[in-house]
Amino acid sequence: RLLLSAGLLALACLPACAADDDKKEEKPGFTALRTEFIKKFRGAKDADEKQAAMKEYGGKFVEIAENGGKGKDAFGASMFAIQIAQMSKNADMQAKVVGLIKKNHLDNPELEQTLPMLANALGDGATAFMTELMEKGGTDKVKAAACSALLEAKENALVKATGDEAKKLAKEMAALRKIGVEKYKMKDLFIGATLPDLKSENLKGDEEKLSKYKGKVVVLDVWATWCGPCVAMIPHERKLVEKMKDKPFVLISVSFDEKKETLEKFLEKQEMPWVHWWNGRKPEMNEQLSIRFFPTIFVLDGKGVIRYKGVRGEA
Repeated sequence: RLLLSAGLLALACLPACAADDDKKEEKPGFTALRTEFIKKFRGAKDADEKQAAMKEYGGKFVEIAENGGKGKDAFGASMFAIQIAQMSKNADMQAKVVGLIKKNHLDNPELEQTLPMLANALGDGATAFMTELMEKGGTDKVKAAACSALLEAKENALVKATGDEAKKLAKEMAALRKIGVEKYKMKDLFIGATLPDLKSENLKGDEEKLSKYKGKVVVLDVWATWCGPCVAMIPHERKLVEKMKDKPFVLISVSFDEKKETLEKFLEKQEMPWVHWWNGRKPEMNEQLSIRFFPTIFVLDGKGVIRYKGVRGEA
């Protein structure tokens, strides 16, 4: 719920212009309604008040989405409504909004940016929606984003799956990755793919390669000393390294701090007894891994195949 709440507030940054017709009506347009809703949602004292706000405003966003056709207000309202439907478990609202998105917005280039949120909000319905979008969507960028969002949804399911279900998901992901890479030129960084042979340097300035650690399980932790969530991982990483000290295992922390001295001074105060690379602001690894946030974490098997991504804390 907290994650979705953050997603709702983040949607306030979507481009949205109040239509001229809205100014002539007594009812507020999308921009004004969005402001009202966010204020009430943020000010809610408890979960019940948040639910009441969603119930009050959900239908209003749907109305704008329904009456606005292909306009920007209608698109923004659709994005708010789909999350409200998920959070309030309103299946009828979700179905209605999905229908409006299919009818009016499949060729909207802004859809590309919102697909990860949509995949999360749609839950079990994400597979059907993203598959249809790959077949009937507008630009190749939107279709590629749908393929990526579908892969991420299957990744999340694969982490929890076992037995035949895990094998089925892995097979589906392999087929999707092939489509994404061959048709849409996507970078294959999903579970089941082999991570590129990354290059960096150690604290002595010597070149390091990921391939040096083939045969070992590798946890690759891309981080920076100024990143709070990264620093919060350190106690868990210490426990992991201690637990795996007699195993074919290595933890590699790759620092994106601008200056190597910053990392060195940090390590003087923090006990981090594992492999450290310093990348600085060199763009190659950033491009290879499509890094969007810190920490970015990959767990690789002995062949360099990605087995887990994005794990946090004790996990």
